[in-house]
Amino acid sequence: MTTLRACPLCRFVVEPSDDCATLECPGCAEDVEVSQLQAPTEQELGAYEQTSGARRGGANSSRADAQVVMDVVAGVNLRKKDNLYQAVAILACMAMGAAVGAFVTEPVPGMIAGLVIGMIVGTFGSGIFLMFYRMFRH
Repeated sequence: MTTLRACPLCRFVVEPSDDCATLECPGCAEDVEVSQLQAPTEQELGAYEQTSGARRGGANSSRADAQVVMDVVAGVNLRKKDNLYQAVAILACMAMGAAVGAFVTEPVPGMIAGLVIGMIVGTFGSGIFLMFYRMFRH
């Protein structure tokens, strides 16, 4: 008999294995220690039964299955950690672009041009990195 546990962050019901100390929650995609998992409520168990039946071939799809499609094929990234990393990368590229732009040409127009170029490079660079990172994680 498997022991079902709920993620303390999103309350997604998972079946932890005995051989690992941490797992990636399919509901919120955060790394959670198995010791932090909690007992699910009756309502959460009912929702788990419905989604596990759907994974066996039912018409409904679970949130974890949809997240895999959004990660690998196309869609909005709802992971807070990924969005935070991307925001930091964009801000760092904007700062570097502003510094280089002010150094290379006149200070104010160069800084503005550097900010715009840094924002574009940071957006595409971090997005491409996250795309390959998530592709290899699945």
